[in-house]
Amino acid sequence: MNVTGRLIACGLLTLSFSTVADIDEQTEFEQLDFELVSLSETDARVVRWRDEQGQPLTAAHLSPKAHQGKQALLLKSDGEKRNFIQSIETSFVGETLNLSGYIRTQDISQLAGLMIQQFDFRGNAIGFEFLKGLTGSTDWQQYQISTALNENTSSIRIGGFVVGAGLAWFDDLSVTVDGQDIALAKPYKPTLLAADTDTEFHSSSQINFDNVSQLQIDNLSKLAQVWGLVKYYHNAVAAGEYNMDAELFRVMPAVLSATNADQANQHMSDWLAKMTKVEACQPSCVKRDTNVALQIDLSWINDSARFGTKLSQQLQHIVANRRFESHYYFGFNSSMGVAVNNELSYGQAHQDTGYRLLALF
Repeated sequence: MNVTGRLIACGLLTLSFSTVADIDEQTEFEQLDFELVSLSETDARVVRWRDEQGQPLTAAHLSPKAHQGKQALLLKSDGEKRNFIQSIETSFVGETLNLSGYIRTQDISQLAGLMIQQFDFRGNAIGFEFLKGLTGSTDWQQYQISTALNENTSSIRIGGFVVGAGLAWFDDLSVTVDGQDIALAKPYKPTLLAADTDTEFHSSSQINFDNVSQLQIDNLSKLAQVWGLVKYYHNAVAAGEYNMDAELFRVMPAVLSATNADQANQHMSDWLAKMTKVEACQPSCVKRDTNVALQIDLSWINDSARFGTKLSQQLQHIVANRRFESHYYFGFNSSMGVAVNNELSYGQAHQDTGYRLLALF
């Protein structure tokens, strides 16, 4: 994707996060033809659909210029981003989710189209696909997008958008799973892992201090390296056995209290020893991909003078025996490249020293 496409994608993600509210136990998408409205005291609301502010769509969003039936949904913008979204609090058993629909445009300056989002049980985005390249003025035409269903998906949102000025009409949407209508698809709820249920430090890191010595700075620097490597290379972390934010806050107090470098190394070594043992995987280890343009330099794990012999050997063993194909904390999708998964949002994190160090690490 080019730079413009990535910027638009990021803008769409930012825009659609505001529509989290009012997800219910609905298990399939409804009113995909925009024909049904319900009357309230103040306006007629389009059933099930919401706008970019999370507010119910009203009759003002409807147009008689329908692909078929009495009305279609109309997004109009003088340059602001506009979208409409419907959410369900479930995923489905299957490989691929497909969204199709008819779109008509008039003078779209940047982009209009369809989008699919997937979120984990915390509300973190773990998948995002959108229709690319629909600009200018076009007559009614059917478009579709597809996305691979993520095994960690807990809720799904579909919808459409306009970026830049112009008008776009949407009608007769359809959602399928592996080619089967959504109404016939089997709902799926991901199984929560140990990393998901470890909530000890969700409200506070329990680490607060104002001043640090040079020794503490050096030890924290080493902890950042060790913790980062363990997070992305340890097989048990990849499998979702550990909440690495919580693990950082468990080992950090001991590292901060160490009276010398060797003691800090010993604390980190003891912490690693308590984790699930990394079994030797030779010759079936997952090798580093030689097609990657920028390889990470891991030579520092051999520095026994800095990290101590035992800790250095533990880190070397973790790297040498990597055997995971998928990872709890990251994945890939076709629109955005690397997908960052299962990262918590900590509210007023800037007021907590531990959270600030977590962000730095």
